[in-house]
Amino acid sequence: MKKWKVILIFILVLAAGTGGYFLFSGKKEVSYQTVKIERGEITKTISTTGNLKYKKSVGVYSKVDGIVKKVFVDFNQFVKTGRLLALIDNSLLKLSLEEARHNLLKALLLHRRNIVTHCIFLSPGLNLKKNYRTQNIAMKVQN
Repeated sequence: MKKWKVILIFILVLAAGTGGYFLFSGKKEVSYQTVKIERGEITKTISTTGNLKYKKSVGVYSKVDGIVKKVFVDFNQFVKTGRLLALIDNSLLKLSLEEARHNLLKALLLHRRNIVTHCIFLSPGLNLKKNYRTQNIAMKVQN
């Protein structure tokens, strides 16, 4: 019998606690704040760190070496095929062409006077005609 009294008291305390919770907790009133509408700018700042990567990146290379004399485009500027991007100083290229021309004429003169044999004149080490042609083509590309 004592056991039943303890269980009954426990159930009554539990029921009273549950009832009190639902009775006093109720829904809280929601409060609103209203203001007059004003025209103005909305600013929002987001700061972050990281690396940016291009969707599409294309490397630009020159057919000849030299110092860039003038650049005709800006960074990240859209360009079309065939547009002149930069001008390379060709003074060293002209000097190299003159040197190749001089060496070729000198070798031809020595060959005609039979000072240099035909085998030496055509040897891969000298390769004078090829050097002259290469420098001449480079000058045409520059212009």
